[in-house]
Amino acid sequence: MNLNHAFYDTDIISAKTNTFHQEMGKLIYYFSEIMRSTEFKTPELLIVRLLVAKIISNATAANILIYDECFKEAHMILRSALETVVLIAYLINFPDKTEEYLSDAQILKMKNNFIVFKETREGECSDINGQKISKKALEEELVRCFGLMTPVSQSRILGGIKETEFKINEQIIQKLDNFFKKFKPFFMRLEDMYKEIDNKGFKIDKNFSLRDTLYCFYNGSSQIAHGCFLD
Repeated sequence: MNLNHAFYDTDIISAKTNTFHQEMGKLIYYFSEIMRSTEFKTPELLIVRLLVAKIISNATAANILIYDECFKEAHMILRSALETVVLIAYLINFPDKTEEYLSDAQILKMKNNFIVFKETREGECSDINGQKISKKALEEELVRCFGLMTPVSQSRILGGIKETEFKINEQIIQKLDNFFKKFKPFFMRLEDMYKEIDNKGFKIDKNFSLRDTLYCFYNGSSQIAHGCFLD
């Protein structure tokens, strides 16, 4: 009897999972159709469009995992979607921060490139063909990437290290190291964004702050992502 009851419970769970998966699929479809039929005429709205597309992509991936009953993995992916929800709400309330957002994203990528350059020993790094990459080649790539950045991003880095030209030497490496250690994009500071959005008077259903609405799910999802995987 207990075994049959266990199977019965499993069947109920599977049926509910399938229903939820189908409803999620409908929502994803409807939002995708709205995106396709909506014009995003300003640069600020084009950024929002890209971020909404990311949420749809996250939700689609999570829904596949939900169908396979990989609920914790779905939690982790939806954590990414929730962070993007906060960012969209922030940029809609503060459209003048869009340029800073793009600049922060570029500087973060440059920080990643710098870390690769700084942490790689001579001959340690190789390309897809197995050819060893010299430290000099990494240095040249770093300078090339800087040249691809927007003038705003370039000015922020040069201003931060108090230099007029981006080049690589021991002194500038130390300055860049200090600059990047202190650098943290505003879109990675969720609590700060929550507060600013709340101060703007933004509410969900006229009663709830964005943080009130999202925090519990986001907190649990973060704990799963960081290793709290077992019940």
